[in-house]
Order: sequence, then structure tokens, then C-alpha cells
Amino acid sequence: MKVKFQEGKNRYENRFGYDVISGDDGSQCRVTSTSGNMVKVSSGNPEKMNEILKYIYDRHATASLEGVAAHFHYSPQHLSKLILESTGFSFIRILQKAKIARACFLLATTKMKICDIPGSVGYDSLLYFNRIFKKEMGVTPSRYRSLYVNHIPRQ
Repeated sequence: MKVKFQEGKNRYENRFGYDVISGDDGSQCRVTSTSGNMVKVSSGNPEKMNEILKYIYDRHATASLEGVAAHFHYSPQHLSKLILESTGFSFIRILQKAKIARACFLLATTKMKICDIPGSVGYDSLLYFNRIFKKEMGVTPSRYRSLYVNHIPRQ
């Protein structure tokens, strides 16, 4: 399965106006940044870049530029440049989107305590997570949960 970073295409997605990221576990999460940016592979080798993005998404909690580069046999500098040229986003920005996407999924589909979600998606600080989440999604994690809890089937 490829990681899909794409603009919403069907009625459900357009109705709520979000981007979709799909992971290995079948999860899909809406990701809408306040800047309206989304990740699309626009140049280079799309299959390889999708593989790299999927790897980052699946390991978002522990991923590092050095680790991903080593896994794909690139230098960190080369991988960083490749990601930026292919997607228009830095590695850090892609990783942040993946973490927020997983947090959205957990908020909407589980009863996990909000204070436990940052640790499970790779953030050490609840305060920092809340700040990044609100910047990306335009609402706090608790508000997001109350808005979207009934729009995605529960696990």
C-alpha cells in the first residue's frame, strides 16, 4: 500500500475539506493545515518517494533523517534534498504531518486519553504537541475530537 498524501477526492473528503494520509494499518486520516499545504510527489521517482514517505509515516514516532537515509542508502543531506525537491516540504515538515495525521486518527477513532496521544505519536511534551496541533489543524486536540469523533468509524 502506498502512502497517499493527496487532496480529498470523494464526496466525504470534499465535504470536510481535508487531505488524506493512509497507513499500513488501514488507517486514513484527514490532514488539513492552516496554510492549506499538502504533500504531493511532483518530481523524481514517484514510486521511490512514495516508499520513503510510507516508511516515514509508518515510523513517525521514532523516525529521524539519519535513520531513514541509512535505511534507503542515502546520505542525510541527499535524502533531505530529494524529499524537498520531490514534495516541496522538508523532512521535518513531512514528519510533523505524519505525527499530526496519526494523532488525528487516534483522536477520532479511539478513546485514548488526549494526554497519552503525544507520546504515542512521537512528541515528548503535551504543551508542544498542543501548540503544533492547533497550528496545523486550527483547533485544539479536544475540540478536534468533539468535532470529528462521529465522522470516522471507531476501531
